[in-house]
Amino acid sequence: MFTLNKLRAFGVPFPKRAEGEGEGSSETSECAEYRNPSPQSSLLLQGERRERSYRWWSVCDPELGRKRRFHLTNNARGLWIAALLVAAGRALLAANGVPIYIEDNHAGTFYWLAQNIDLDQSCTLVLFDAHSDASGIFDSDKIRSALRNVASKQDRQTLLDRWRTKGTVQCFNWIEPLMPAPIEKVIWVPAERLSESQISEHRRKATALLDGHLEAAPRKSGSLRESYVVSDFESLEKHLAPTEPLVVTIDLDYFAGLSAPEQETAFARIWNFVIERPNLRAITFAISRPYLKSE
Repeated sequence: MFTLNKLRAFGVPFPKRAEGEGEGSSETSECAEYRNPSPQSSLLLQGERRERSYRWWSVCDPELGRKRRFHLTNNARGLWIAALLVAAGRALLAANGVPIYIEDNHAGTFYWLAQNIDLDQSCTLVLFDAHSDASGIFDSDKIRSALRNVASKQDRQTLLDRWRTKGTVQCFNWIEPLMPAPIEKVIWVPAERLSESQISEHRRKATALLDGHLEAAPRKSGSLRESYVVSDFESLEKHLAPTEPLVVTIDLDYFAGLSAPEQETAFARIWNFVIERPNLRAITFAISRPYLKSE
């Protein structure tokens, strides 16, 4: 099992306290703390948050004779995750070889999942993130249909590459076009502990974003609000079905408002919880570089 001592052995620093732009930082107002960026205000649409170039980071397990490749972006924050995964990679490989994907922001998770998981096999997405990422895409059935109506996996990759270049899917709306399949259920975890009223308010805002285009552009699947759950980390396990495949994604801005000791403790708890899930299928990380002031 990955432990905090293994992380410290690599001298891996966590993000500094309140490293965040707008929504994720301690400088924001209470009402804006977990709000998604709007399409109009998002830096993505100003060309400042699109996916950066990337490289592969490889981790080998000498006992298993296997190599695991980790996808990294070209920025300093990626090195933090890389070192962390080097420490954790052996434990993961020894367990079940769970794939791990890393990119600047969660838009990259959409493109990776769309090509690397079965689009017709249901799974639950567990989202550790300061933002709900729940905004809908107008007429998103076109995206769902296009993903499936391809002649080959290579044709799908070509399609995804074209969408990536155009910015078709962004970090604030990447989840909705993957619902209701393959993502049958989303569990958004914005913090370690939340009151019932906070959970209700976060869910109200998130599901309003999720179904925001229904009247103008109805989905074949209808409303998705019942498939989007909000939980704190303390209550997360009760929302997990024992046999449902899990995809877990962690945005570093989840930790930005914590002190350094709190960050280490929070990450260790989440990591150990995640890798113990017997039905875990994949883990992805979003670095969210523009949300970190030091970047």
